[in-house]
Parts: sequence; structure tokens; C-alpha cells
Amino acid sequence: MQVPDFITKQYGLIPYFDERNAPEPVREYVGWIDIMGMANTMSRSLPVSGNFVMKLLVAAEDFKETSQPVGLCAVIDGVFLHSNDQIAILNALKHTLGRLAMVHISTAEAKLRFLVRAGLAYGPMIVGKNIDEASFRPSTYKAHEPTRPKSADSVVFGIAVSEAHRAAQQAPPFGVRLHESVRAFGPNGAFPLPATLWQWWLYHPTDADKELAKYLKAYINDYFAWCKCRPITTQYDTEDLARHETQFNEYFIDVENVRCPDPSI
Repeated sequence: MQVPDFITKQYGLIPYFDERNAPEPVREYVGWIDIMGMANTMSRSLPVSGNFVMKLLVAAEDFKETSQPVGLCAVIDGVFLHSNDQIAILNALKHTLGRLAMVHISTAEAKLRFLVRAGLAYGPMIVGKNIDEASFRPSTYKAHEPTRPKSADSVVFGIAVSEAHRAAQQAPPFGVRLHESVRAFGPNGAFPLPATLWQWWLYHPTDADKELAKYLKAYINDYFAWCKCRPITTQYDTEDLARHETQFNEYFIDVENVRCPDPSI
């Protein structure tokens, strides 16, 4: 129906977007990193949840400032990283997870530690900043009317975005789950990644990587032990906790076992 003028006078123009004028989708790698259990954390403490989210953004933004071609989109409790270059996206995931691992092992109080997980997919997507004003202009467009929202610059959407998010739900804590698309395709001469899980600390490993993985394993198992004693305080479902602990220890099975230097219990 035709919206009456007195309604549009109060609410403004009808939001308009024509996807036919949007750019063609590009095929890129999309990595999604999110903070596990963030809804519970937000309901418990605003300062603590803010601390977690901002540290994730600092870790991810730090890599974005390098010369490697990686885009970033922050969404509530996580970040999307995207690139058409396999080396760049793997470096971005390793760097971000490594920095977050440092946060975990350097945090003395278990209640202030947090877990993350990631998923990686490949496929068609559209980056919001590439959508120009033509998509937001109806045929009745007048020069004085506002069109393209500035927030479009911070949006990414497409199949790869959805699949990366879905893959992360199956990842162990501090792990990266590879979607089938990454295991099947290798664009621009890159080889497909032949695994369901990608162990980021083994990508061009250094002595620092080995030490970081070793202490991360110790501190996260200490964190699990602390959470087991506080299911009501943490609101960590006991079945989820047991599953995550099993997933984590299989993922880090080849990492040397050491005692946690600062046990919480």
C-alpha cells in the first residue's frame, strides 16, 4: 500500500535498498572469533564483559594495522576477519589468538580470564564499504534526501560469513574449526587446508609459540578446575564445561603438560 504522507512526515522516508545495484560478491576467507559464554558474562558484570570485549578488539585491531590485506568487522562479542589471501588470514588468526592467549596466562584471577574460539570458511561475501549510494536511492530520489547509512561500512554478509560463525560453534576453546569450504578449495594457487581443526601455534612455529601453547594449556585446565567448583557463580553449564574440556585437551593433546605456575585452587 501507499504509506500516507502524514505517517512518513512523522517517521521519515521508507528505508530503501536495492540489492541489484550492490557489487558482485567476492570470494574470500572469513574468520570469526568470539568470546565463549559472553551472554552470561554480560548478565553478571558490565565491567568484566567490557574488559573481555575490548581486549578482543585490541588483539584483532593490532593485526589489522599491518600491511597484510585483512579486513575487520566487530559484532557484539566477536570479530569477523576477512581476506582473499590465505596466508594473510592464517597470520591474522594466529596473531589474534596468540595475543588473547597472552591475556589468559597473564591474568592472575581466574574469574577475570575468558575463553575464545574461532571458525574459518571460504566463499562469496559482500563487504559493506563496497556498496555505493546507488543501492540506497529509489527512483524518486531527491538530492536533499539522506541515502547511504554510514554504518554500512562496518557490515559484512554472505555465505562465508554464516559458515565461519557456524564452524566456530564446533571449535574447542582457543581452537579454530575449518569449514568444509576451506578444506575443499584453495584460491589463488593456495592449497586447501586438509583438517577439521587448525592448530594455530604450529603455523610456522617458533620457540615462543611452543612456550605459549604449553602455558596456555596449563592455565586453561586450571580455569576449568576453578569453574567446576563454581557452577552457580560462573553460570557455566556442567555438560558444556565437560564437553569443552574434552575438546580442548584433544586439541592440545600433543602440547607438553606442565604445572600451572599460579593455580587458582
